[in-house]
Amino acid sequence: MPADKYKNIVEVARQRAMEHPDRNCVIFLEDGEKPVVGSGTSGSMTYQENDHAARQVAAALQKRGIAKGERVLVILPNSLEFVKVFYGCLYAGILAVPLSEPAGPQNMAAYLETFLPTLKVSKPSLLVATTLMVDFLRNQLPPELQKVFAGLAIASAEEILAEKDGEYSQPEINSTDTAYLQFTSGSTGTPKGIMIGHSNLMSNLEEARKFMQLEEENGTVVWLPLFHDFGLAAGMMGALYSGGFVVLMTPAHFIRKPLRWLTAMSKYKCAHSYVPPFALDLCMKKISNDELAQLDLSCMVSVTDGSE
Repeated sequence: MPADKYKNIVEVARQRAMEHPDRNCVIFLEDGEKPVVGSGTSGSMTYQENDHAARQVAAALQKRGIAKGERVLVILPNSLEFVKVFYGCLYAGILAVPLSEPAGPQNMAAYLETFLPTLKVSKPSLLVATTLMVDFLRNQLPPELQKVFAGLAIASAEEILAEKDGEYSQPEINSTDTAYLQFTSGSTGTPKGIMIGHSNLMSNLEEARKFMQLEEENGTVVWLPLFHDFGLAAGMMGALYSGGFVVLMTPAHFIRKPLRWLTAMSKYKCAHSYVPPFALDLCMKKISNDELAQLDLSCMVSVTDGSE
């Protein structure tokens, strides 16, 4: 798939939906081991379903008056909801700004304090987060933070995904346009927003596809956070760009039980994955030879080690 065949990543997503509507693009392992199914939910999403969800989210954002080029903070865990909201922003030409989520409800206020520099720099029109975080922002925000967040529109992913009455208006998206904003960690200073352009993104994904031998229908296991470029661009978007699929879990799923990563590789016959160096050390310490003997990893083509 030559990158110059398409102007932007949205065209690629639409093409995949037309070519392979029933092919899975994301399988989410809610507990790190099996897809969640029940209560009207599904643990997987096809290319066509992703296209439909992206259009619906884009329409919901447009209905709220958010225009092309404006920013939306996306503070969600690895999940189907993250993928839907992120691609919805892409479809609307709105710049998603993926950010890490708070460690837990008890850390919410402290998280928001550290989050203020990013809020100031990104100048978002909307914040999309979990229902838990949105409830905190609406009902439990400390007085000293209420003024800071007073002018910011807030919605849960659940609310956005429930808005079905909007009409999607497809914007003109050029190769020179910015696709999304990727923020640095801020470990050495104020977090910096990096503008990821469609042209640069497409070139990067194409070079990775060729070098890593990413083939159609290849699976990629991703447990790195999707707010990080290694999890988002290399892992999730790289697989979908190439016509493959992602088996998704959260970082906590891996940390608690590293065997889940290799089990997913074996069970879903995945060819690729991206991990930091500590992951390999953790596997050496936590996975026994007997457990390894139960796995078939002959499907593996590459494990890219980096980002630490």
